[in-house]
Amino acid sequence: MDGAPPSTAAQGVLSGIAHPVIGPDHLLFLVVAGLLMASTRLPTTALFVGMSALGSALHLYGFSLPWSDGLTAATVTIAGLLL
Repeated sequence: MDGAPPSTAAQGVLSGIAHPVIGPDHLLFLVVAGLLMASTRLPTTALFVGMSALGSALHLYGFSLPWSDGLTAATVTIAGLLL
């Protein structure tokens, strides 16, 4: 978790679990997303998991979104407003 990509599957899983704790904006978004999904049905949860997997796959293949930190802050704000 020092900024280097994981070299094994175990490191990838541990990095994925620890990542939200490192970035408070990520943790806040996951808490809000969980609260929103608790009041909805399966398609919302499946969409969230699917888009998370798509984002991970894009990152794995070297594609990065510009302004990702700003986009993360915007999604936290929008999710908070929806709550």
